[in-house]
Amino acid sequence: MAYSNNQKVEFEKLKLRVIEYVENDRYDHQSRKHVKEKNLFQLGIVSKDFVIELIRLTKLEEYKIAPHYLLEKTAVHIFRPVCVNEPWYIKFYFLENGMIFISVHKSEYP
Repeated sequence: MAYSNNQKVEFEKLKLRVIEYVENDRYDHQSRKHVKEKNLFQLGIVSKDFVIELIRLTKLEEYKIAPHYLLEKTAVHIFRPVCVNEPWYIKFYFLENGMIFISVHKSEYP
């Protein structure tokens, strides 16, 4: 799929915003039942620096957006980068002054 220059610019702005929020500890983690499998960042298994690297590695074609399953007007961002030949899955949404990570884990799907 061909992306417009505007889409590319907006995606890079989004990545910079996420990186800024993570670097400045303006994030939290959503509570969930399967945290051990679904949020390695929350558990401290992956570091803040590693999450930033995954964000940097994400290409526009590895990104999608969907409505939150409970908060319909909240956009959930999904990144599916590949790092050292391993696919990853990162899911988050923004709040007024920060962001919430839902998932950070290796992907079951390539």
